[in-house]
Amino acid sequence: MKRSCLASALLFFLLIGRGKVEGQPIDVRSELKTEPAPQGQAAPDIRVEGRNLFLRAPITLPDPCHQVTEKTKVEGTEIVVKLEIEAPPADSFCIQVLKAVLAKVTIFDLSRGAYTLTLETPAQTIREAVRID
Repeated sequence: MKRSCLASALLFFLLIGRGKVEGQPIDVRSELKTEPAPQGQAAPDIRVEGRNLFLRAPITLPDPCHQVTEKTKVEGTEIVVKLEIEAPPADSFCIQVLKAVLAKVTIFDLSRGAYTLTLETPAQTIREAVRID
């Protein structure tokens, strides 16, 4: 009986420590940066380096006063990154010209394993399998 409880406690600790308990949100650190979009980048780019995940997605803003915001959620083996356009305050003045930006999101220190990434942008949603080694 004592051995069974100890084994259960150890298994629970390992699952929590690795962040793989299904349905439980995992606290991850992510960072969003934007820069002018390069010519010719029409599709998002997804890359893994070590335990970090790098996403690049072109976004067209309705004007230079709008901003890109990012929300990242990890639950079990699901990673959802949502990029949205945030409007400026209603009373602000802004030149009316389209602005193409490249949204760059980095998700740091993911646990090793296989994940399903969903990247939602204003223009499209992409689902892709990624592996962190």
